[in-house]
Amino acid sequence: MSARLRSLLFACFAVALVVPTIAASAKPRGAATIIAMPNERFWAIMDESRDQDQQAQKTSLRRQLFALRPDEIAAWNMRLDQLMRASYRWDLWGAAYVAMGGASEDAFEYFRLWLIAQGHNRFEQVMADPDTLAEFAPSDPEQLDFEDLAHIAPDVWSAKTGRSWEKIPNISAFFEPTGYGTPSGQEFSEDPKELAARYPKLWRRFGTGS
Repeated sequence: MSARLRSLLFACFAVALVVPTIAASAKPRGAATIIAMPNERFWAIMDESRDQDQQAQKTSLRRQLFALRPDEIAAWNMRLDQLMRASYRWDLWGAAYVAMGGASEDAFEYFRLWLIAQGHNRFEQVMADPDTLAEFAPSDPEQLDFEDLAHIAPDVWSAKTGRSWEKIPNISAFFEPTGYGTPSGQEFSEDPKELAARYPKLWRRFGTGS
């Protein structure tokens, strides 16, 4: 083998070693791959925190999440994001619309956070039949709002890592301009007769003129 050929082979070998290193170093900070926390563990934490007093529930959640590693906190937050995506449905929005006497995009966002905070059983119950929200929803529509739930995990992660909450891996779409896209399912009508037919239990409790 000639000296020139040996030099070319050595150069190719050196490039092959350097390129992966460059690619790895170019990976954005905070871009670590996080797998969502198992459903059962997520709900165990949420169910343990349940309290009619939102401040008490927030305190409980912060305490439980602070006991986790940063990657586990991010995994919990990712599961919350997945549940928010799964519940972005027209039929659920219609239920919130009746119970709250109207529900904007933001109001529906905060409502879904509130619903998740009610625990596994109630969340699954309403996901299966949104009209059953009538069985436990508070009469005051302002109580169907738990906006702060979206901030708890990022804030705890920030406190544990010393980094901005915006750097938490797989940050929730709640904080992104694009949000969750378009709700799934059939869009609800705001016509009172159609709402009464689609959500009879909710309409009896919250419908105008009921």
